[in-house]
Amino acid sequence: MVAPGTFVGLGPWLTTHWEIPGSSPPVRVILGVVLIVLYLGCAALGTNISARFPGSAHVGDDARSVSREGAAVAAWMAAHAPVDTPVVVDHYVSQQVEWVGRMAPLAPSATFPLWDLYMSAEPVRSGVLKQVLDADVRYFVVDARMATTRPRMGVWFGPEEPGAGGTRLFPQVAIDRFNCLPWLRASYAAGPMTVYQVDAGVLRHTMAGSCERPDA
Repeated sequence: MVAPGTFVGLGPWLTTHWEIPGSSPPVRVILGVVLIVLYLGCAALGTNISARFPGSAHVGDDARSVSREGAAVAAWMAAHAPVDTPVVVDHYVSQQVEWVGRMAPLAPSATFPLWDLYMSAEPVRSGVLKQVLDADVRYFVVDARMATTRPRMGVWFGPEEPGAGGTRLFPQVAIDRFNCLPWLRASYAAGPMTVYQVDAGVLRHTMAGSCERPDA
C-alpha cells in the first residue's frame, strides 16, 4: 500500500517533471493537485470531516479533542505523582494523561463501573467504592462540560457506558458531588477540568457515597 504522504511528495514533482506526450503544463498541474487531494482523503480515512484539518479543540471529536487544558492536567500529574499512578479520566484526555503525564488511566466498564461517580445522581454504591480502593485510584479527572455537553462521538468513557450514543447529559448533581465527598480533595484545575485526589484512608473509614453526613 502506498503511504498517504507519497501523494504530497509526488504532486509538486509531477507538475514540473512528469512528461505526458501531448500534455501541457496546466494538465500536469491539475494532476498534481488531484494527487494532493487524494492524500488528504487517505490521511483522514475513517475520521469525520472536522478532524481532517487543524483547528480548535472540540469536545469528544476524535483527535480534535486534544486540548491545552488536558495537556496542563497531564503536566501537573507528571510533576506531582509517581509514574503509573492509577487515575480515572475520560476517553479524550486519557492519552494525554498516559503519554505526557505517564499515568495509568483506568478504563471503566460494565464490570468496573467507576463511571457511576460521573453518571448517576444516586449515592455511589458501596461495591463501586470498594473498587476505587481495590484499584488504588489516586486521582479522578472531572470535566465540568459533562453536565452541559454531549461529546461528538457520543460517549465520554467508551461504548459500554450507559446511554452511549444518546443525548442524555450527566447529572449536574453527580458532577457537583466531587466537590463535597469527604474522601476527595480538589488538587488542580485547568479550564473546565478539575483533578480530585483520593484520600484512601478517609474513604476506607467512611465509605461515603454521598455528601450527606450520617449525623445530619
